[in-house]
Amino acid sequence: MQLNEAMIDQNIAGVIKNVSMISSIVDSIVKSSTGELDKIMSEIKENIIKVESPSVEILEKYFLELSNCVYFISEESERFGLYDAISKMSYKEAYNTAYMNPDGLKKEKPTVAELTAYAEGKTISDSATNEIYLRVYKIIKTKLDMASTMISSLSKCISRRMSENSLSMAQKQDADTRKILNEQWGY
Repeated sequence: MQLNEAMIDQNIAGVIKNVSMISSIVDSIVKSSTGELDKIMSEIKENIIKVESPSVEILEKYFLELSNCVYFISEESERFGLYDAISKMSYKEAYNTAYMNPDGLKKEKPTVAELTAYAEGKTISDSATNEIYLRVYKIIKTKLDMASTMISSLSKCISRRMSENSLSMAQKQDADTRKILNEQWGY
């Protein structure tokens, strides 16, 4: 068996072209749905993660902004889950119709393999549409999961900071009380 390098290169170029086209569509849909979330996450990176010790106020601000954003994008995520399900049903319906009614085949009794190949060829756009919505749904769902993890992390940071502040205030108050007592007792 000998491989044809030119054919392989042609196949790779075709795959790259199709991936580029579908990725562009997916990226456009995702960006329009998660642009605000992406902006907030970028700000968190700049104003919290890259900063040595961000203030509690900054932590609280992004905790609230991110929680609010996740609330609204969750609805988008569910909508794209529905698009995925509907496009999958449409693909299956188109596939079954093409399989059961092979008008384009010249044979009177086509084989199962011929029917399958015919149905797959007739429904390639339906399959691609379903794949687009599936990818959009998965990407948005993953971004929401990561945003939820960040919300949890921000919450923990706020709690730790508040505990540190309370302890620091208690220690200062304890030191002030000792100083007053020492002055009263003449030490």
